[in-house]
Amino acid sequence: MTSHHKPVEMASLSRRCGKGVWELLIYAADHGWQISLTRGGHLRFTKPGHGPVFTSSTPSDRRAYLNALAMLRRADRSAPLQLTADEEAALGQAEAGWQRTMREPLSTWERVDLEFEGRDQAPMCL
Repeated sequence: MTSHHKPVEMASLSRRCGKGVWELLIYAADHGWQISLTRGGHLRFTKPGHGPVFTSSTPSDRRAYLNALAMLRRADRSAPLQLTADEEAALGQAEAGWQRTMREPLSTWERVDLEFEGRDQAPMCL
């Protein structure tokens, strides 16, 4: 199974993640997980043979961090996924379709959001 997600360097996450997340990132890196950011700003942990694990890059409290750590540990203990050749091909086709979907043009509202991103005042909608 191939991954189309761009891994991020841990140093680039320092500005984005809270202090509690660092322990999670260190655990993930030490145990072979790749870390990437979703378009929504969440962390995606991927490892060959395992399903992805998602968590917030800014957990609301220590419990959220501990839950994410537990998900990674649980995934490490589970047996790696064994896909047949047919399942692997179907997954590849699904990923290709998803990639095509992500390249579709932005809607009017998405363009407005991007245009006003970072400004002090958002546009007024009637």
